[in-house]
Amino acid sequence: MALRILALIVCCAPSIASEAQAPLVVTTGPPTAAIDKTDPLFPQGEPGMVGQLHTITLITSDVQASLTFYQDAWAMRAQGPFAPWPEELPRYQKLWGMPVGAKWRTWVLDRPAAPGAVQIRLIALDQKTPPIRSNWTAAEAGPLSIGFAVPDVPARYAAMTAQGVQATGTVQAVPLKTSTGAPYTGSAGLFKAPDHVLTLAVGRRGAMAQVGPVDPATGIGGPSYSGQVVGDSGRVVAFYRDVLGFQVRRDMELSSAGENGGLGLPHRTSFRFLQMFAPGSWTGYLVFLDLREKTKPAAAPPRPPQRGIAMWTFAVRDLAAVERRLKDASIQVVGGPVEHTTKELGRHRVLTALAPNGFLLEFAQPLSAASPATLRKK
Repeated sequence: MALRILALIVCCAPSIASEAQAPLVVTTGPPTAAIDKTDPLFPQGEPGMVGQLHTITLITSDVQASLTFYQDAWAMRAQGPFAPWPEELPRYQKLWGMPVGAKWRTWVLDRPAAPGAVQIRLIALDQKTPPIRSNWTAAEAGPLSIGFAVPDVPARYAAMTAQGVQATGTVQAVPLKTSTGAPYTGSAGLFKAPDHVLTLAVGRRGAMAQVGPVDPATGIGGPSYSGQVVGDSGRVVAFYRDVLGFQVRRDMELSSAGENGGLGLPHRTSFRFLQMFAPGSWTGYLVFLDLREKTKPAAAPPRPPQRGIAMWTFAVRDLAAVERRLKDASIQVVGGPVEHTTKELGRHRVLTALAPNGFLLEFAQPLSAASPATLRKK
C-alpha cells in the first residue's frame, strides 16, 4: 500500500500573444486509441464549461534558483522577464491581490515540443512575502506539488540527483490497477523545488499511456498536474465537481509509508486521495490529499502575493456562465470580469475567485483578435 500511495500522487504580467504562447484551449487530447478505456486518463464525456489546468502561477523569493531548477532539472523553456506597465498595476491588485506599490517580473516556463502540457507563470516580486508552506511535507495544508510525465523515472532520478537536486525518497516501482482490475506498474521520484514546492517524476511502464505529453527529444513531459493538501475534501470536491464540472476519476483511502515514502508523513498516516479531471481531458488534472483532523494549517493564505504555488488558471468557454455558477454557489469573486492581454494567455476576458480553501483560481475566456501590447520585456 505504501508504494501505491507514492505512485498515485505520481499516477498566464501582461504582453501581446506570441507564437510561443500555449493555446488557451479547454482541453487537449491525443487520439483516444492511445489510452485504454479502463485507464483513469481516458477522456470521459465532451469538454465542459471549464477546461483542464492550463497555467500554474509560482511566486518565488529566488528567481535565479527557480529558473535554474525548472530549466536544468525539468528541461523547460523560459521566456522573459516581462514587467507590467504602471497603469496595469491596479488591475493586478484587484485580480490577484498584489500589494499596492509592488513591482515584479514574470517569466513563462513551457514545453513547446509537448503540446498540451501545463505551463508555469513564474513571478519574482520586488518585496519579500511569506511562504504559503513552511516545508515540503504533506502534513501542511495548501498547494504542494507539480507532477511531470517521465517514461524513464530511474534515469531522470539519476540525472537530477547528479545535478544536486534533493530527492525526498528513492525511486518507487508501484503495482497499480485499471478500473477493471488489470495490473500495470508505475514509478515515481519526488524532488524538492524552491519555495517549498514538491515536484514529481511520474512514469508508467509497458503500453500504458504517460500522464501527459512528453518531449521525445528530452524524455520529459508536463507539467501534467498539480496537487494540494486540503483539510475538508468534501467541500473542495463539491466545488470542483458541482460548480466547475470536474470529474472524480480516482478516490481512495490510503496510508503513508513514513519518512521514506516521500511525503514526510508519520508511518501509516491515513488520508483520502483524489484525482479530478476536466470533462474530455486526459492530462492537466488536479490531485487532492485530505489528512482530515491531522492536517496542519498553511503557513500563509494560499494565494498571491504569498510565495509558492499561488494560483491555478483554467480556460473557459463562457466566462459569463462561469461567473453565474460561482455567484449561485456563493463563491467569492475577487476580480473581473475584465479584458486582458498577457504573454502566457494571449488576449482574453478573465475573472478570479477563491476556492473553498481560500486558494486563488483564474478563469480565462480566449478572445480571437489581437490587442495592443501591455507588457514590456526587461
